[in-house]
Formats: sequence, structure tokens, C-alpha cells
Amino acid sequence: MAFTDLLTDALDKEKGGRHGGKGHDFQRYWALCHLLKLDQEQDDYLLLVEYVEDVAVLDSESNPSHIDLIQLKKKAGSTSWTKAGLINPPKEGEHSVLGKLFESHRQFKPDEATVAFSSNAPISLDLVSGKDSKNLVEFDADTLTDDLKLELRNSLATQIKCDPNDLSLTSLRFLKSDLALDDLATHASGKVGNYLAAKFPDHRCRPDILCQQLYFEISKRAGNTQDAPSFDELKKARGISASELKAMLASVLNSKAPADIVETIYNSLAMEGVSWVDRNQFKELARRYLIERTGKSNSTLDSIEREIEILRGSIPEGLSKAWDVAHWMLGQMAASTRTNDAISTLDKPYVVAIILYAINK
Repeated sequence: MAFTDLLTDALDKEKGGRHGGKGHDFQRYWALCHLLKLDQEQDDYLLLVEYVEDVAVLDSESNPSHIDLIQLKKKAGSTSWTKAGLINPPKEGEHSVLGKLFESHRQFKPDEATVAFSSNAPISLDLVSGKDSKNLVEFDADTLTDDLKLELRNSLATQIKCDPNDLSLTSLRFLKSDLALDDLATHASGKVGNYLAAKFPDHRCRPDILCQQLYFEISKRAGNTQDAPSFDELKKARGISASELKAMLASVLNSKAPADIVETIYNSLAMEGVSWVDRNQFKELARRYLIERTGKSNSTLDSIEREIEILRGSIPEGLSKAWDVAHWMLGQMAASTRTNDAISTLDKPYVVAIILYAINK
């Protein structure tokens, strides 16, 4: 079976859960920061979210031959990940944290896949060097003591039902993230700023704008529940490639600040003859939307934003004014089973403000 066929086959088997709640912002911001790291280190790649594991990275967006599967776990407080927390199943018959990771690994040939476990919390495991693993940002499973490696292999082999001698730990590495759980958006925006300074030292660009756009794109893909029967559909549904990031960067480097966009829309609505009351209501609600969108997961807004992108391609030719287009989209959403529940929880003027901002940004 071709490697790209294995990719779609693995997705059909897994049907991994979607991270929609605010508790999963860590996964999305981690993916955002990892995307920037990839772009600084590689010319060709494809990052997938919510694919078999939380994040997966292919070595090419067009002709991949290797996948890196990354499981992400946040941990509150000052506790560390221990051997027990990593290999003990939560319930009888279930896989442990590492058990699930190696079950995912088995869907590919050994030389086609690597796996990683990443958390904001330190990882406390015995290393053959005697060093304290809690102080390390990254280390390989090969650096564990022989006794610990044997214990891990035996436990994992029992969980995934294979011979311990057939289970190699050489593909596993552990990563500690420095993302601050109490202020993920600000921390990620800082990393975006460092990335932009290194990539475009002579260009002044607000990192928060790129951070917001990347977060939106990752959230949109993380919430996508559509099947992906082909590799091209998988890329579109779950992936961000090197070429896509390049296009986003070109757009952001030439984009206006969100407040300027709102002001431009406000002035355009005046030219369309929209009343002063409606224009001021739009401005107020657009600002509310920007505040609610920044640094937060919101499945309702995710659903509305995805639908706006879908409807962009079918706007009737007779509609030329943004105000009319926004109300046409509102009507389409109200009639759609995909978004009816979402917009029923929001005031119509607020949805109109979201649409106006989305189609003009």
C-alpha cells in the first residue's frame, strides 16, 4: 500500500476525538508554535492536527514518506509525569498514554514513523547518564536505563498485544513545552514575534495578527469532522503546509490591524447607505467579536467561520454590497443544519458583524 494510502486508512481506523473546548487551547497553541519551528528548520512539510494523534508532521506536502506522531498532554500544578502516569492504563482494557501512542505507531512501518510525547509538565524518568530528566527540554527513550526500557517494552507490549522483542523504543522521544498555561495567547504571540524577527528582520508586522490567523486556521482544522478519503482531501481538511504558511505570511505582512479593518468596513457601510445606528452597532459588535476570538476556543464561532468560507464561493451575482451579502449569508446559515444551532444562540446583528469582518479582513 502506498504511504499516502496508509495515511487515509489510518484516519479511518482512528477517528480520533476532536478538541473543541477551551481546555484544549494548549494543543492548538502547541501546534501553532511547532508549525513556526518546522518552517525555520525545513523547506517542505505538512502539519496535520487531530490526525490519529493530536499533531502529526509529514516530511513533504506532496510526496511524503515519513510521519512524526505527537501526543500532547497538559498538566496543571507543579507535578511531573512519572513512569506510572505514562504506562499505567487508566482502566482495565484501555491503553495508557504511551500505549495509545505506540498503537498509533503500529499503523505504519517502523521506518516510516516516529512518535513523541509532549507536555507542559516535566517528565521524570531514569536516564542512563544519571541526569535529571525533569530539567531536559528533549530526550530520547534510548537514553533511559536498561531496566526502565525493559519495563516499558513489557508493559506496552501487553497493552498493544505484541511480542516485547518486536517493540523498539528507538522511535520515541519526550518533549517539554515551555508554553505557559495561564496565558497561552500572549506566550504564543511572543514566539510568533521571535519568528517574524528572525524570518523578516526588516519588516514591521504585528505578531498578534499572525498569531490570531494561525490560531484560527488550526482551530478550524481541529474541529473538522469530515471524512478524508484521499490524501488531497486529508491535506485540505486537517493540514497546513509550507506553501500555505508562506501564503498566510504574505497576506499578514501586507494586512491592516484588526481595528483598521473594522474602521474600513464602517466607512464602506456608510457609502452603501447603511444607517448610522446599524453602523455603530456593527463597530461595537465587531470589537466584541475580536475580543472573544483572541486566545480562546469557541466551537460556535468556529462553525460560523467555516460556513462563511463555504458560502464565499456561492454569493449570488446580484449582491454587490457587503451589507446585503452579510444578510444573505445569515439567511443561508439559518437554513443550514450545519450552523442553525450555532447562530440560534447568538443575536443576529452579532452574526452579521462576524460575517462582515470575515469577508473584508
